[in-house]
Amino acid sequence: MNTKNCFKHMAALLAMLLVGLCAAPRARAQSADGGNIYVRVFSFDSEIKEITNGLVLLNSSNIETFFNSLENRYTLSTKPGTLLYRAVQTGLSVLKADEMRLPEDIVAVNLITFTDGIDQGSTTPGLAPVPGYLSGDSLARMTPEESRDYIKRQLNTLQVRGKPITGYSIGLMGTDVDPANQHLFSDNLNAFNSEEKNFDERQSIDQIRENFREIGGRLFEQTRESIMMLDIPAPNPGTRVRWTFDIERGNNSSAVAAGSRRYLEGDFDYDANDYPLLKNIRYGGDIQSAQYYPGSTVTGKLNGMMVQFEFSQFSGANDTDIVREWLQISGSNSWQANVEFVKNATEIRQEIHRSTVIYMVLDSSMSMGRENIERIKDSVAAALEPFDIRRGTPPRERVSQPERVRAPSNNLPNYVFVDFAPLLAGVLSGGFGIGFGYERAFVDPFSIAFYFDIMGVSGSSSLFAWDILIRPRWYPLKSAVGKWYLGAILGYGMLIEEDYYSSTTSAFTVGLETGYKFVFGHFGLEPWIGYTLGSYGGFKFGATLGFVW
Repeated sequence: MNTKNCFKHMAALLAMLLVGLCAAPRARAQSADGGNIYVRVFSFDSEIKEITNGLVLLNSSNIETFFNSLENRYTLSTKPGTLLYRAVQTGLSVLKADEMRLPEDIVAVNLITFTDGIDQGSTTPGLAPVPGYLSGDSLARMTPEESRDYIKRQLNTLQVRGKPITGYSIGLMGTDVDPANQHLFSDNLNAFNSEEKNFDERQSIDQIRENFREIGGRLFEQTRESIMMLDIPAPNPGTRVRWTFDIERGNNSSAVAAGSRRYLEGDFDYDANDYPLLKNIRYGGDIQSAQYYPGSTVTGKLNGMMVQFEFSQFSGANDTDIVREWLQISGSNSWQANVEFVKNATEIRQEIHRSTVIYMVLDSSMSMGRENIERIKDSVAAALEPFDIRRGTPPRERVSQPERVRAPSNNLPNYVFVDFAPLLAGVLSGGFGIGFGYERAFVDPFSIAFYFDIMGVSGSSSLFAWDILIRPRWYPLKSAVGKWYLGAILGYGMLIEEDYYSSTTSAFTVGLETGYKFVFGHFGLEPWIGYTLGSYGGFKFGATLGFVW
């Protein structure tokens, strides 16, 4: 076989590999269509532990598993230390790293932090990098103020699926906090929330459960999208129409209508194609539609003499409110009550179909005490109560997705890499070499890598070799940063030698390998060693460098 034919074979194989990589599954969670709840929980003391063992799509089929994990893994520490800053940094880092595994329809991303003390140990030099997106950042040698500023900055700037992270902080100052350091405790809580109303410093453990439940209620409302439908007889063009939500029936005073604090109004008209319009929209009080900003125009539907307007992402009212319609004729300053306007002309429909993300970072340090640990477990359950995920019942339609959404053990599902082993071997032989591949997670803790390498040496004799391999891997430690893996090497290779005559050796390749993956932000470094059987098998080793996402 001549050199030209060798390159033809290698080019064809390279094209096949690229096609395979392009067809590889993308790192994107299936879009939810039922108000799904994605949960991940960490605890912290002298170390940071994962309670949920990955990102969980919570539903009625796995709710018991979730609470069993909480019961068995969220336990009181027996060692001193409170890695508070590091724990919140971890929560933010992993939350951002999980981004591509979350659906695009998420309406809100939330991080809830609970603590009873101040930080002890997060700024110690020499600690391993936190897993995930912020693994390149270190809190080493930072002052408490610098640590808080760093966390606040990340909380205010990081986004997940285009949504900001909403931080909630709940604190119950423990007896181990010196009164002289009380300001540090309050300053910490303030750094972990995204707005003032999300900051709660409680004096009693009994108040914590209600606090968690209140936050859960707020998060549940995020998943509900209300749509208000208005069916009315078409007014005359130029008429201003007001719908009020705070005036009892029977009170038809124009002054009362003008003084309403909760209302929606607009100017009725038609466009050039006779579509009904409600122009110059205005809201009063908490009534609003996120779809239509003040001053915008709503296009309605005309059915005979009836007009229908629809306001999606509607908030501030529900179907129990009394809705009244008022008309202000063009050129008049008084409001006329439409006494024929009836309740069934208005429908405020609430649909639960948007997903929310809830990450929790919970203190488990020695100062908590066993009783308080149990109270916090109850509080976590209280936070999920509003979502009404019933235990022991068939999964509801809105949580019908697969039970668990997991990343590979390196926390980011994709790894594209270059292997230095064939490059080094080629250079040392006076020729060339390159190896590259793509690793993709499919079921945690397993992944699969597609790999291709070539090496060539020219001189008095020529040598070419290539391999195309599939390398399935198992990460037994299930660590968030990848760490150690065991894998198989499966594929096909060819060795072509040209001297006075040509010889070709081809064989199926079977072998085992092990390696250790280091992840620094979005970059990976992976030394590995393996052994293969076959015509030119034996011990092999190398190191890959690549991009993780």
